[in-house]
Amino acid sequence: MKNQTPKFVICGQTIKQAFKIMCRRGLFSCEPESQPVLGLLFQDQNDLIACARVFNMGIEVEGDLVIVPAALRSKVEDLVEQLSMEGRVNWIELVGMWFWSSDDELAFNQELDAL
Repeated sequence: MKNQTPKFVICGQTIKQAFKIMCRRGLFSCEPESQPVLGLLFQDQNDLIACARVFNMGIEVEGDLVIVPAALRSKVEDLVEQLSMEGRVNWIELVGMWFWSSDDELAFNQELDAL
């Protein structure tokens, strides 16, 4: 089924892994975002709460992971330095995927579940 507008989904894969899945499954109604999506993985719950309180609606929290919009990266980096969190957080790059077909999204997710 075709989506009227593409759906954007963030997944914990590299762009190379995403392309392999697309080729292996023959998915033609999806594509990875050209720029990585930045995430910040917190080891300390208090650091996560501090970041969430400062940036409130500007970030998305998924468990111990904070999805950081590119526009806020420098401000989040400043907060990490200001609160001496460098040793307790890790920056990770995630892949954003655009799906124009719910069938391709389902096939992609099934492949991810099998990994």
